[in-house]
Amino acid sequence: MKSSDLGEWLSEHRWHHYVTLTSRPTTSVRQLVREFERRFVRWLQRVAQRHVSYFFAVEGAETGHPHLHVLLDGTRDLTTTQLRRHWPGRNTHVEVYDPRRGATDYVSKDVLKDCSEWNISRRMPPKRRPG
Repeated sequence: MKSSDLGEWLSEHRWHHYVTLTSRPTTSVRQLVREFERRFVRWLQRVAQRHVSYFFAVEGAETGHPHLHVLLDGTRDLTTTQLRRHWPGRNTHVEVYDPRRGATDYVSKDVLKDCSEWNISRRMPPKRRPG
C-alpha cells in the first residue's frame, strides 16, 4: 500500500474538520497521543453529543516537536474556535474540511515512511456521497 492509496481511501469518507495540533516542547509522542485520544476526543464527543471518528498521523517526533495532523468526523456542529480553544498545546490550526483541498493526502503522506505513529478510530465515518 502506498500513502496515496491511504489518502484516496480516506477521501472516500465524510470528514468535518482538518486539524493540526501541536504540543508543548517537552511532550513525548505517547503523551501527545494520549492527550488527543483520551481527553480531546472525549471532550469533542461530550460537546457534540455524538461519536467522533478520527484519523491522525504524528509528525515531528524526530525533531523533538511532535504534532498531529487530524481528520475529524462528528464535529459538524462545533466551530473552529471551539476546537481550537480546547486543545492545550501551543499552536492549533483548525479548518472546516473541504475535500478539494487535499487534507486526506497530506495527513497520509508520511504514514509509510517518516510517521512515528498514526491511528484511526474504530468506527469510521460513513462514505461520502458522490458529487
